[in-house]
Amino acid sequence: MRKLTHRVSLLRTCKKVLSRATSIVFHCFLLTQITYAGEHSSNNIIPASINLGKDVSFHSTSLGEKRTFYVRLPDDYHDTKRDYPVIYLLDANNETLTYVEDLYFYSVMHINRLTKQSDIPPSIVVGIPFNKTQWFSNVISAPDSFRRYLTQELSPYINKHYRTSNTTLLIGQSYSAVFVANTLAKQSGAFSGYVAIDPIFGSGQLQQSIKHYQEVNIKNKHLHLISSSGEIMQQEGYSLYQHIRDKTESTERVLFDVFATESHQSIYYPALNLGLREFFKDYRKPDKAFISSAGFDYETLLNYFEKRSLKYQVETSNQTIQSAIYDAIFHLVISKNFEKAFTFWPHWQSPYKMYHADRAINFFKRQNDTSAAITFLHHLTRVMPDSIVARDQLASAYSENSQMEKSAENQKLVQEKLIQVLEGTLSQEQEDELNNYGYHLLTQERNQEAIKVFRQITQAVPKSLNAYDSLAEAYTIAGDYSQAMTALQRAIVLAKEQKSEYLSSIQQKLNDLEAKANAH
Repeated sequence: MRKLTHRVSLLRTCKKVLSRATSIVFHCFLLTQITYAGEHSSNNIIPASINLGKDVSFHSTSLGEKRTFYVRLPDDYHDTKRDYPVIYLLDANNETLTYVEDLYFYSVMHINRLTKQSDIPPSIVVGIPFNKTQWFSNVISAPDSFRRYLTQELSPYINKHYRTSNTTLLIGQSYSAVFVANTLAKQSGAFSGYVAIDPIFGSGQLQQSIKHYQEVNIKNKHLHLISSSGEIMQQEGYSLYQHIRDKTESTERVLFDVFATESHQSIYYPALNLGLREFFKDYRKPDKAFISSAGFDYETLLNYFEKRSLKYQVETSNQTIQSAIYDAIFHLVISKNFEKAFTFWPHWQSPYKMYHADRAINFFKRQNDTSAAITFLHHLTRVMPDSIVARDQLASAYSENSQMEKSAENQKLVQEKLIQVLEGTLSQEQEDELNNYGYHLLTQERNQEAIKVFRQITQAVPKSLNAYDSLAEAYTIAGDYSQAMTALQRAIVLAKEQKSEYLSSIQQKLNDLEAKANAH
């Protein structure tokens, strides 16, 4: 067998292919280089591509010239009939924000990643580049013509030629962020969301922006001001935020955040991530604040996803709902809202309930909060009356809390349940439960009890390959290598009879154990 040394390097090379008025694609090649002792080899991994969309041009009446923009459709656009949100990105070239190289490419990459993670919905992306000679006048010194182009020409063009929903977001950084903030004030109906990343309010721009908001009601609009570590930018951004917040009836739609460790040059991508996630917050699962609210229950959760489906025209999978139920249960458990948490329990579909419950129990124990662990376990034994592990955990928790009489009562119930289960023919579910109980005992260093449980399983189900493998592991942990090898030998016989895919791994376990026994 060749020995693999520790050095593994990845070399990424990206080739940009740009065809004017057609499509924009980036091809990325991952070259994996693996170094072995005494030899060297490398192979190209299949190239990955990201579709950046198309560049489109038309003559703008507002600007009196031909302007180009980029349009990137979601991957599933041509496979559906639904309408899509639109994300408008300013500065989509290298001529303005020169410290944010290839902004459009990396923004699309990030949007694509968030989409695949289901953090934001599939969306149409429109990149708006500036010529460096036009940029400042377009967004700061004389922005009205560009604003008309954006809101009265470009946006209607996108709506006419593509299937768009009424969920639209405008994003800009630096001076373009000032334009974004002012666009909400001057044309509040143009977009439904605005993200202004580290705006620079120079030469009286802050006073002008505040003035724009004097007579404006931005009800039902989303504005997110995000500042970097610069003290001046933070103060300017917060001043505008305060003014808008004080004039707005519904303050949850006006947000202000600071990235204290990011500079003006580095803030864009962290802020883009935050801005997108906040704007599309209702696309993801309910957050902790909503879960903790007084009226939140299972019906509320279902209604939440029904509204999501209607707004974004997407189906909500059972997997998504189950994941949200899991989040609700364990946030409420950790918050010690046990009664509410267990109202969700009957709706939770998982074969690993005890595994996750065990993590919550250990959480409380690490907090030295045995009382909370006991309360949780009482609820758990009520909803999982057949769980030997849960009952044993409750007995142990009482013991740790010096409530020995209650510990003994529950340990007696454990033994009665074991006898009851082992008297009949074990179902697969019961065998799995007993197997889990054996491993639970091993984690508590109750090795002899675990061995006894695994032996009982082998007696009840003599053809169980898994039972003999578990028994061997328990003997190994207890240091009884002879008995462990005997159990593995029996497991090998069963594996051969059953033509199990685990035969080679069990044989390797036996070989390793024999070597270990001989070394002793």
